[in-house]
Formats: sequence, structure tokens, C-alpha cells
Amino acid sequence: MLRQIYHRRIVSSGFTLLEMLVVLAIIAIVTAITLSSLPSFRDNISIDLVANQIATIVREGQIYGQTQKAGEAVYFYGLRFNSSLPKIFWLNSYAVNDSDDLSAGFDFNKSIQSYDIPGDIVIEEISVYSADPSAPPLACIDVVFQKRYPEPNFFSCSDSSQLNGSFLAIKLTSDRAKRSKYVKIWANGQISADNNL
Repeated sequence: MLRQIYHRRIVSSGFTLLEMLVVLAIIAIVTAITLSSLPSFRDNISIDLVANQIATIVREGQIYGQTQKAGEAVYFYGLRFNSSLPKIFWLNSYAVNDSDDLSAGFDFNKSIQSYDIPGDIVIEEISVYSADPSAPPLACIDVVFQKRYPEPNFFSCSDSSQLNGSFLAIKLTSDRAKRSKYVKIWANGQISADNNL
């Protein structure tokens, strides 16, 4: 009798082969679902990361422009975005014709660094928006920061004319993620990466 009780305890403790196969099947299904959605998740995160990196680099240009040492030659710093070259943009320095006034004109001095946009993400459109939301897109724009002022100045690359508006929007698109993201540079110096215009 004692032998039967002991034998039942051994047999009844543990999992059956069928229970183990059911658990393994559930784990395999969950893993397959997770792995199938991973590429689209990666593409969605990728465009967010690129937009945030561009916003950070614009902030870097803003800091470059504000932190010149006294007695240095007068250079303003900024970034050039060109929609005809949608996979690259530049951090530049600009020589100013007058010591502290951008309206007197400026000349391109040198490119400090170029930045490549990774993956299938491209700059699709660049626009300066004012009260009129139907602003035409621009082919090329310089975003220039003056010494001691965090506010950006927007200039057309083609004729160096100053553009007025409340913010500049750089539209990034990704074919794989099938979505767009905007990097906005506001006239008050704020820089953001947003899903909407």
C-alpha cells in the first residue's frame, strides 16, 4: 500500500509531454509575432531618431553661433539644408560683411562638418511658415545664428535674401516606415521634432 502511494506521488508530480509541447508552441507563436513586427518598429523608431539628431545638430549650430570668443574674426554659424541633396546637410561658418549685422550681408566661409542622413530617410521639403500656411517650399536654405542671439535667421541660398516667418519646417520622409516627421526651427530659437506641421 505504501508503495502505491509513493509511486502515485512520483507519477503525478511534473509536466506531461503534451503540456510541454503546448507551452513550446505558445512561445514559438509569440516569438514569430514579435519578430515579424520588428522591422516596421525599427523603421518607425529610425525616423524619430534621425529627426531628433537633426534637431540636436541645429542646437549645436545655435550654440556655435552664440559662443564666440571676444576678438575672434566675426563668423556666424548655421546650417544649410538643400532639398536637391536630400541625404546630406552641413554645419557652416559665415563671414559677415559688418561686425554684428547680418542684414549687411554675409559670405559663405567654410563648411565645418557635413552630416549624412542614414537609411531611406530623406529631406523631402523645406518651408518657412508665417501667418500664411501655404508657404511655397524652398530648394535651399541657410539657418544662421548670430553671436549673443539664440534666434535664427533664415536666408535663401540662391540670393542670400532674408526670409521672414514664424518657423522653418524640414520635412523628413521614410518610404519603409511610410510616414513623415518634421524638424521645426522657430523664430524665437526653439527647436523641435514633431509628427505634425
